[in-house]
Parts: sequence; structure tokens; C-alpha cells
Amino acid sequence: MAYGNRSGTRIVFDVVRHIRRQRSVQRQLSRIDWFTLDDLDYYAGEFASSGFRGPLNRYRTSELDFTQQAEIADRRIEQPAAFIAGSLDPVLGFLPGVDLVALMRERVTDLRLVRIIDGAGHWVQQERPAEVNAALLEFLGGLA
Repeated sequence: MAYGNRSGTRIVFDVVRHIRRQRSVQRQLSRIDWFTLDDLDYYAGEFASSGFRGPLNRYRTSELDFTQQAEIADRRIEQPAAFIAGSLDPVLGFLPGVDLVALMRERVTDLRLVRIIDGAGHWVQQERPAEVNAALLEFLGGLA
């Protein structure tokens, strides 16, 4: 769809403008306080002017990441770390049958804080800023 060329990007954001006018979208957005129609307009405007290629390229390189990082794949992360996620974040279930938090505990030797925020999704920092900030302050307070 939007691979960075101006015409493709324009098509995508014309669709966003059309979707924005739909009453169902307006009703859904009215139920959440962390993303508004104004936010949608802002992001649509920014991507319309700069394209969407950059954000998509991050995902296009995932196979390359595995190849380039093969020699360090078995290394452990030893720096103090924290993990904060929403309980509804679909990323936590991307690998069926794999507990990603348990896997992280094996790979990150100084994982000092794991906070799964109940009812929050993938954008946990926008959805629950006070809880995320409290968790970050807890983690940082433990470093002193």
C-alpha cells in the first residue's frame, strides 16, 4: 500500500481521512482517552508528508537481523533491565507456546523489574502513563 512513494502514501491517507469520517471509528475512539481524532489527523498528516516507508522498513529487515546478529545470538544481556508491557499486548503471544517473559528471564541476567499492566495493550506508555512512570521510577530507584 504505502511503500514511500507519494502517490501510494496519498492513497493510504485518503483512506485514513475516509475512515475518520465513519461514525463507528468516532465511537470507538471516544471510548479511549489516550488516542483522539486529532491524534489520528496528526499522524495521517505526518505520514502523508514523509511517507510510510521508514516504519515499514523496520519490519522488512527482520530476516536480515537474524543473519547479522547470529554470532551474538547466544550472549546474555547483563545490564540492569526492566520489562513493561500491557497484558493485552499481542506481541506477548507472537510465538505460540513460548512464554516470552520466562525466556527473557533466561537471557537477561539482571532483569530487575517485570511489570505486566492489566488491561493495557501494545501502546502501554500511552494507555497507562502513570503506571508506566511508576514502574520506571521503581526500576530507576533500585539502581541507586
